[in-house]
Amino acid sequence: MNSVIDIQFPDFDTRDREERWNLMRYAGQCVKDASIKRETPFQTYLFLQHRKVLNFGEEDWGREEKIKEIRIKLNIRTIIYEDLGITKKMQEKIGLAIEEGREVEYRKIRQENT
Repeated sequence: MNSVIDIQFPDFDTRDREERWNLMRYAGQCVKDASIKRETPFQTYLFLQHRKVLNFGEEDWGREEKIKEIRIKLNIRTIIYEDLGITKKMQEKIGLAIEEGREVEYRKIRQENT
């Protein structure tokens, strides 16, 4: 398919080390699945969290608006990997994609060793 996508999977905000490790492995499987489909993940949360990745100036205002503009211009599809359920944060991302007029696709991958 060779397109840019925004991958959504459950967050790692758990204090349980084993569960966090399993979620990290699952995230890797999601990225691998997308790569096999010739898709390029565009992880907007990296741009929102790390100021050095996407710097809009000293005040850095308008960061979220710029990210939204990029997602819309590139027509970035949101891919929801739902094997482990859909979290509240994932539901928010679904709503955001719909609000921005972007496609939302639901997927499952076969989990191995998670």
